[in-house]
Amino acid sequence: MGITRIEKIIAGVLTGICMGVIMLYFSKFHYGLSSDQQDWGNFGAYISGTIVPILTIVNIWVFYRLTSAIDRHDEERKQKDLNHQQKIIVAQFRQKELDNIANILNSVFAETSREKISQSIVNATWRIEGLIRQVSIFPIIVDNSVKKEILELLNLLNELGQPYGLNSPIPLTDVFLPKNYKDIVIKYLSAKNKVINILQESIINDL
Repeated sequence: MGITRIEKIIAGVLTGICMGVIMLYFSKFHYGLSSDQQDWGNFGAYISGTIVPILTIVNIWVFYRLTSAIDRHDEERKQKDLNHQQKIIVAQFRQKELDNIANILNSVFAETSREKISQSIVNATWRIEGLIRQVSIFPIIVDNSVKKEILELLNLLNELGQPYGLNSPIPLTDVFLPKNYKDIVIKYLSAKNKVINILQESIINDL
């Protein structure tokens, strides 16, 4: 709770008034400390009638300032809690999307038949193409380095689908896997894990 310049001026004025009231009393009625009890009684009555009202105003001002600071702190805490809850809800939604992406990418080689493998590659390709446009869900995609990793994953999916004639369908009985297909699969798995880890890390960092 910081003290403003105006409050410093008011405090200085009130202090000056209190000092002035005391100095006025001693300059008018005494030239030193009295040993007479009656004089001290008169001085107490004088202080009660002049300075106490000022101190009462000061106490009210301090109470107001403390109450305002507590209310402001409560509002800030409530706002922080609300923002945190919103972040959690967004993170849960983003995590659900990421889990869906991961499941689709992992399903590429979870199938045994060529028909299902072909379809899973198509589904994964569509999902990654859609991911590039999901900047509102994964803001980190605007990062060129991240976008580059996603495009690399998309290119590898296209390479995986070429033997299956995804661009120009061919009978699955005529599918021929090139010698370097295993290397493409390994690159795909590495790229897939990298993209998923990047997106997962972004979700955690935004909490």
